Amino acid sequence: MISQLAAAAASIALVGAPGATPGVTPTTITIGGTIPISGPAAAYGSVGRGADAYFKYVNSKGGVFGRKIVYKYLDDEFDVAKTITLTRQLVEQDQVLAIFNSVGTEHALAIRSYLNDRQVPQLFIGSGVSKLATEHAKYPWSMGYLPSFAGEGAIYGRYVASHQPQARIAVLYENSDFGKDMLNGLRRGLGGKAKIVGEHEYEINDNDFSSQMTMLKSSGADRLILFAKPQFVMFGYLGSFRLGWHSHV
Repeated sequence: MISQLAAAAASIALVGAPGATPGVTPTTITIGGTIPISGPAAAYGSVGRGADAYFKYVNSKGGVFGRKIVYKYLDDEFDVAKTITLTRQLVEQDQVLAIFNSVGTEHALAIRSYLNDRQVPQLFIGSGVSKLATEHAKYPWSMGYLPSFAGEGAIYGRYVASHQPQARIAVLYENSDFGKDMLNGLRRGLGGKAKIVGEHEYEINDNDFSSQMTMLKSSGADRLILFAKPQFVMFGYLGSFRLGWHSHV
């Protein structure tokens, strides 16, 4: 992915004369994005740090056609309002060539119109939400990267349908486009086999799943599926084990 970005950046940079394209000088190509380095999704901070390390490696080898890549990634704490503010900062103050590698589904959708209106490339979005594919004609400057969330959910559904067709399933999912896409994909993948007997959402700011897990266990499910981010998956496992409920697919 990152090597493809380097090539894409070089292609854009070479379209016009140096200085004609925002973020491009005779010696540098500047890109940026928002990453949750802190906050409820801080586990994804490695996305920014990993990309930064790779670009430093590329620069140590001479950069891209003689230009060094300047990668500015800012901590939005997984807060959509901060994502919007920091993205505007990157575009209007830092004059980046493109917004690259930003993490978060709701976050990407929140800045999509702004970036497309300004014709700023929104590259390799850290989301697999369906809207990135179904609305591509309306937002041609936005390009996703992750596999489809709905497709991923469908894969899980097909697995359960094939290996545990009598399963009674409880689902804990994030109350967002990410969680809803995963749940809808699961339903499609089950294809009428197995049965979802309980489902409950959680909010990104929740720090305790006790009530949700109690309700899901009471559904009579013998299988639990978690459509959640890393920290919240651990909350789900912890909640189920505290209830003595060992029913993960």
